[in-house]
Amino acid sequence: MKRLLFAFVFILIMGSGMVGVANAQSIAHIKGWVDWSTFLVTVHESLPSYIDKGSYSQANAGYSDSMTPPDEEWGPRTPTLWGTTDAEKTVGNVTGHTWTTETGINTDAYASADGIANTYGRASSWVYRIGYFTVSEDSLLNASVTFNLEKYFKYDTSFETAGGYNFLGIGLGRINPNTGITEPITSRRSEYWYNSNNGDLNGLTSSTETLAFSYNLEGGYTYAVDVAIDSDANCGTRAVPGTNGLEATIIALVQSGAIAERLQASLLAKVKNAGKSADKGNICGALGKLKALKNQVYAQKGKKISDGAADKIIADTDIVIAYLLNQLPPGDSC
Repeated sequence: MKRLLFAFVFILIMGSGMVGVANAQSIAHIKGWVDWSTFLVTVHESLPSYIDKGSYSQANAGYSDSMTPPDEEWGPRTPTLWGTTDAEKTVGNVTGHTWTTETGINTDAYASADGIANTYGRASSWVYRIGYFTVSEDSLLNASVTFNLEKYFKYDTSFETAGGYNFLGIGLGRINPNTGITEPITSRRSEYWYNSNNGDLNGLTSSTETLAFSYNLEGGYTYAVDVAIDSDANCGTRAVPGTNGLEATIIALVQSGAIAERLQASLLAKVKNAGKSADKGNICGALGKLKALKNQVYAQKGKKISDGAADKIIADTDIVIAYLLNQLPPGDSC
């Protein structure tokens, strides 16, 4: 089965001086399971006589608090006796878990990001069951199974994204008597991508899907019926400066000597007043104070403020301005 892992880019504005995003969090949690009471395979309308049954489980978890590619760890992918496979990996706020029992197979992928720092999480789980049987004469095979899916997402649609992936499949293979390799013959499969950029996925949703096929078997061969399910959960936030971040940046630049100490009070006053206006819902007032901050920085660039320090403050201020503009009602402007 081809592994499909993907990443999203997430933006979150932080700081108590900004509106409505304190303590933000994104969560993606996707579960899937197969109840074997829904699984039916018949050969000439009778149950096949399995000569072997087994299952694979594989779990992945990756987490980063700096938006760098997370470390990935995989659980076991060794075929074991039916009903005994369990793989789980946890890294940071991310867990991938798969397990099989005598009554079903299960996947559970959970990822979260707290928005306090740049965070990204990815978890995936993959499990499948396979059973072998031999037919002595040409036979008609019918196979079907029902998959259950449960998806939970939590995110702020303005700043965060959550997403996931599911693979569902039931397939038939035949053992090549010369090589011993199980060669695929036919299958039914479904793949789903979930992305909060494409719709409001906040909350819990559940669904079921039945996959089925029929096939004429040739006698004298050993066949394998394979049922697979895979879940991936991805989510993250990326923290960028709010008004608190601007204050901290200015203070640090003054302490480093990149900004003249005599400018600190006036620069900080504009930032604090912008935050107060934003907290009161006066977006245009906050924008005006931030534009005044930029004008002061431009005027002192290369003089009492180094070029590098000026560029840093202006870039961070532009991010906060873009956020505030996004808070205006549609059609409104300042």
